[in-house]
Amino acid sequence: MKQKSIIIACILVSIFLRILALFVLDITSIKYWEYGDIAQNIFVGKGYSFLYEIKQTLCYHFKPEADVQPSAFMPPGYVLFLIPFFYIKNILYRNIIIIVFQHLISFVSIYILSQLVAKKFSENTATILIFIGLLLPEFIVATHFIGPTIFYHLILSLIFFFIYNLGKDKYSIWGLSMTIAIGIYFRSELILLFIGFVLLWIKEKRWNWIAKSTLIVILVLSPWVVRNYLIFNHFIPLTTNGGMNLYRGHNLEQSGGWPTPLDTGLLKKIIQEPNFEYELHQMFLNDALLVIKQNPQKEIWLTFKKCVQFWFFDWEDERTKSPFYLVPWLIVLLMSIVGIYLNYNWEKFKYEYLYLISITVTIIIFFPLLRYQTMMKFMLLPFAADVVRLINYFIKRKLTAGTQF
Repeated sequence: MKQKSIIIACILVSIFLRILALFVLDITSIKYWEYGDIAQNIFVGKGYSFLYEIKQTLCYHFKPEADVQPSAFMPPGYVLFLIPFFYIKNILYRNIIIIVFQHLISFVSIYILSQLVAKKFSENTATILIFIGLLLPEFIVATHFIGPTIFYHLILSLIFFFIYNLGKDKYSIWGLSMTIAIGIYFRSELILLFIGFVLLWIKEKRWNWIAKSTLIVILVLSPWVVRNYLIFNHFIPLTTNGGMNLYRGHNLEQSGGWPTPLDTGLLKKIIQEPNFEYELHQMFLNDALLVIKQNPQKEIWLTFKKCVQFWFFDWEDERTKSPFYLVPWLIVLLMSIVGIYLNYNWEKFKYEYLYLISITVTIIIFFPLLRYQTMMKFMLLPFAADVVRLINYFIKRKLTAGTQF
């Protein structure tokens, strides 16, 4: 009964804070980024398109009159989520409804994760996780931004829910595979997590799981892959932004910035090509591979720098210096490190470890962004919550022992 009261109180406080955020944060000028530009092009009948040219300059911001080119620049999951909201002409109302919807998704993802934590840790740890997940400022703010971060949390919670039931329910492998495939439609890097699972299953000789999951993932992704091949005459399994993001992470200027291509003349030629988005991807991909090949020692330092920025503190991002972000993050980080150490059990948490490894590999391949840390932090909460439970237990025990004298 006490735990239910705490959970209800957390929900009520969280709802209050999230409503308050609607008034504190500017929701009239929310940026829709690439997702919104593509969604608007679809909405006005221009199909899944993004880039266009004005006077040999590459443009992408939505313009009704622009002659946009077919695109595979962004995965379609979040784009498809946004399209129906453009029927709401009032921007303020539209943004509020999108944000409220994302708040609901955030609640559901935390609930699913808490149910899993109750089974793998304890009911008390699950209650603490709900407290942290609902009230963490970073998660509240994340729901007010256009992007798939909150959906990513939901997908993670479902992935690990189905993993927990592997071997107990014969249909769990189907649910897991479908969730991973749908997740890739929202965040392409989830393909690395799936590859990690397959490698683990190869070691464990789970041939049935490998066959079923691979078949389902391929089938679910095939409409997107076939569409891309028909449009670009090239095999594009995920997106065409991989080359650009790889070059942003490996260039001669600044990792994570927007560096100039090595051959600007080639860029002007590409703009004239009908499928220049794919050619643009190839150009940046080749530039990135050339930089990596010519600067192997710098790559070693860059890998270390990216890990520090991702796992501890990104001194190049001004947003991380806010106490509302930094203080909660350092507390969660410290608690989660202790929690992972105290609860270390490969057999019990191997999939969680694989996830943390896969997202670290992602930022090494590309570059760290604040939203990547927000996405990853979701899976640190169970370990952090369990440390809070242990601290609470030892404090109560000490107080009880003190009252006996």
